[in-house]
Amino acid sequence: DVEAPLLESLNVRDCMLGDDGFAPLAAQLAKCSRLQALELGGNELTAESCAASWLAGVPALETLGMEENELGSAGAAALAKALRSLENGLPKLAAAKFATSEIASRGALALAAALVDAAPALAALDLNENALSED
Repeated sequence: DVEAPLLESLNVRDCMLGDDGFAPLAAQLAKCSRLQALELGGNELTAESCAASWLAGVPALETLGMEENELGSAGAAALAKALRSLENGLPKLAAAKFATSEIASRGALALAAALVDAAPALAALDLNENALSED
């Protein structure tokens, strides 16, 4: 177990964690209540990593980077469900990056709607280079 009550920023970008590597990290996020910046981009994460309740452990989160993963619409929907389950949402979240994460229109809409509700401070949402269409 890792105790990191003072941790404010964690960057594990491009570490090729995959879902199996992310699972133990996600379990420890509950001990990082002061975490403000979390960068998980480029780790081959899928919907499996989005279904966990790890978001509840980071109420001070201001930036979330999950770009360049394999989340897909199922992952976006799982994140949306996790966001909706948070009692107080993520009130400080100002930026969320999900570019190039294989998310289609329905997943993107579900995620965006959940973020609007759960993150009143959200100023930037990046869904660039996903499979969004006019449907």
